[in-house]
Amino acid sequence: MGLTWATAIGSMAYAVSALGVPVSIIAPMTDSSALVALAASTLVFREWETLNGPRALVGTLFIVLGAVVVATAKD
Repeated sequence: MGLTWATAIGSMAYAVSALGVPVSIIAPMTDSSALVALAASTLVFREWETLNGPRALVGTLFIVLGAVVVATAKD
């Protein structure tokens, strides 16, 4: 997970500095890492036994909707 996180941070820094992507677009995308952590903990550590499914689905929905709003926003 550490290598993946470092790669993501490096990619975001590259996008902001070299490609000129606004931070307002990059910042909400960092919240999607919570979805990866949720999936990994559910599968690897068998946390589906204690997972609050409806709450996890609502949180996932908000993260995805936020990403869609940011991705489709006009400058």
